[in-house]
Amino acid sequence: MVTECGINATVTLDQWSDVFADLYARIARRFTRTEVRERVRRCLIGLLGKVERKNGWQLAEAIGDGAKGDNPGGSGATRTPRR
Repeated sequence: MVTECGINATVTLDQWSDVFADLYARIARRFTRTEVRERVRRCLIGLLGKVERKNGWQLAEAIGDGAKGDNPGGSGATRTPRR
């Protein structure tokens, strides 16, 4: 089966790595920094993988991007300094 964008929608497990490599190559060239390209690769794996719910923190947890509460300044719980 071919979709409108010309990508074969029926892929065997043997072809998966080649299809993923092609998709990644199309996207990765838009990012000049290697750290960002690596993060994009991990995000793609998470999005295409078996993460039950693909919201921000569950996706980050699935790809190993920081531990729970590892968000400096944005943890949601703010503390007012004592005077």
